[in-house]
Amino acid sequence: MSERDERTKRIVFLCVATGAACFLCYVISRPFATPILAAVILAVLFNPLFLRLKSITGNRNWAAFLSLTILLVLLGGLTALMVFVARREIVFTYGWLKTNTTARDGWTTAFSSWTDRAAGWIGVKTGVSPEVVRHAALTRIDQASATIVKKTGDTLAGVGNLSVAVVLTFVAFFFFLREGRRFVDWITWLMPLQNEEKTRFLENVQSSIEANVVGVLVVAVVQAALLGIGFWVLSVPSPLLWALVTAGCSLIPFFGAALVWIPGAVYLFLAGSWVKALILVGWGAGIVSLSDNIVRPWVISERLKLPSIVLLFAMLGGVEVFGPLGIFVGPMVFSIARLLARMLQSELKS
Repeated sequence: MSERDERTKRIVFLCVATGAACFLCYVISRPFATPILAAVILAVLFNPLFLRLKSITGNRNWAAFLSLTILLVLLGGLTALMVFVARREIVFTYGWLKTNTTARDGWTTAFSSWTDRAAGWIGVKTGVSPEVVRHAALTRIDQASATIVKKTGDTLAGVGNLSVAVVLTFVAFFFFLREGRRFVDWITWLMPLQNEEKTRFLENVQSSIEANVVGVLVVAVVQAALLGIGFWVLSVPSPLLWALVTAGCSLIPFFGAALVWIPGAVYLFLAGSWVKALILVGWGAGIVSLSDNIVRPWVISERLKLPSIVLLFAMLGGVEVFGPLGIFVGPMVFSIARLLARMLQSELKS
């Protein structure tokens, strides 16, 4: 057998063996896909800081450790701030509810008064008996309560898994920062592309992650500010607390800020301020929720050069496949696919 045939056999064997090994690595690491993806995203975002610290300390380990410390301090400070604000607002809300319900002879009487008013209004508009509306509402509340209790139990049971995932994310973040350059060099070495194409590919991945993170943060801030202002103007209790909740809900596709302004409108209606309730519905649906469709495409599409409709399906499909991180991964995959298609088109033309 000639030397060329021997070399071909070795290459084929190594390709098959490498492919099988990579598949096994994927199967083994699949349960930890979320922490790994989160660590990769954080490592890309903190890479400029890591390089700066590395140039100062001259040591990759110290630079990665300091980057991890800064990340933990930022997250800890943000969490502490949110807990402080939420605690203050919850205490205020509880005091407000206690004062208002005491004036109506307690929680039971106050809640009954609110439900009677709502049932009466619905009965007038639909012709359905208020008793039927009240019974249907109480049945739905019982069902919702049972669901909430079950979900709360599931959430508490998953706290341990969440804690492990968070620790793994930080550990992987440290090693991705420290060994990231070697990992990237190995991947680019495997690509049979020209140096310019490799650079474009890496820049596209980095810009995709940065654009998505910036887009998510901008949307969260904008929607939180808009709905907080609306709640404050319409005298809804604890507008700052609900602004923080809105920032978190902005990550949820389809619903987003509606999970906050719809209950706010219901509260205003039950309190007898139906004009304010209508104003809040118009503000929430026409301004707050709509801002997501304006701000996010403006921030992300301009950087990734993706059409808005493609970006929408990329985020929704990404969330369906990858969970919450899909809002970052989906657009990144589409952006990379677009770049590779253009490279292929250029190669075929030449």
